[in-house]
Amino acid sequence: MRRTLFTILGLLIMTTACQTEEEETSLTPEEINFELEEDAGFRIDTVSMPSGDVLQGDDTSAEITGQWLDEPQTVWIGESLRDPLGNWIDFPAYEQRPEDGEDNAFTIQTPPAFDESPAVSGPYTHVLSIWDQDPSQDGAVRLMRAETNEALTYFNQRERFSDWPDTAGWYAADHAIGQTSFEPGQVSFDDGQNRLLIHKDSGIGGEIRTEERFSYGSYQIAMRVPDHPGTLTGFFFYETPDFHHEIDIEVMNNPSGEVWFTTYQGGQERHASKETYDFDPTDGVHIYRIDYFPDYVAFFINGEEHARFEDGYSHEPMQLMVNYWEPTWLRGARDMDQGTLYIESIMY
Repeated sequence: MRRTLFTILGLLIMTTACQTEEEETSLTPEEINFELEEDAGFRIDTVSMPSGDVLQGDDTSAEITGQWLDEPQTVWIGESLRDPLGNWIDFPAYEQRPEDGEDNAFTIQTPPAFDESPAVSGPYTHVLSIWDQDPSQDGAVRLMRAETNEALTYFNQRERFSDWPDTAGWYAADHAIGQTSFEPGQVSFDDGQNRLLIHKDSGIGGEIRTEERFSYGSYQIAMRVPDHPGTLTGFFFYETPDFHHEIDIEVMNNPSGEVWFTTYQGGQERHASKETYDFDPTDGVHIYRIDYFPDYVAFFINGEEHARFEDGYSHEPMQLMVNYWEPTWLRGARDMDQGTLYIESIMY
């Protein structure tokens, strides 16, 4: 991640006592906290900054437009970033001088926040400050402080599986569980739909796994589950032995919206949230996410958090998996033998 990160949000929000209701700053996104000195000497008209899901290589620049209320002046910009593990990264402040011939209107376009080096995936908080001089000097005055709290979720990689079965880092499992035997032949890629397909026939299902064991970060899947009562789709972390290292999202394969969020540690189920939500997982692609960090594990559907546990989960590296199967303990009208799970992408 580049030191130029300092400007990503900086240009978030600056409103002054001189701005009227008609001159309110237009903010994108709207979720920003800010403080501004009354005599800062400028106003801000528009601010646009990256938010939502951001993938390595995406354009993460920000733009700010505004007006000097007095003569253009030299200011210093400093930035701090808090990563998903709670670590603060303070970037060196830099001097921003007015350009020759600059009038009262100004536009600032920031460089991208992230470069090609890996970073911890997950929600980030940014804080940007504008100072009247080098903040390392005695007497420096902070003219503005702007903060977005976890408005941006960063991912290093999006896997679309277009080269399946040769997708690096992933493979189809070959084993049995419950009433289902997982076979590699049940996993394929559909070029026409540009999606990975996991099929289930009578007694036979499919499962994909990462070769690598993963630790803390955010992990997200975009998928449409089949309408196949009596079966489920799992998106989860797992490591042997059973019931010691597992963090699950389990979607019931029917229109009910029933989803389970569970954790296992020390040989037993430690947490289980089994609720019905207001959506149909069989009707189009939906987004499911696990945030897995030292202080908590949280579960999301379509960007909304639905469960969070602060203990009772494993901290050991685990494989990330997706499967479509028929448990012995899941009741349902098994009036069909076949179905297909559609995976659009997995981000991590």
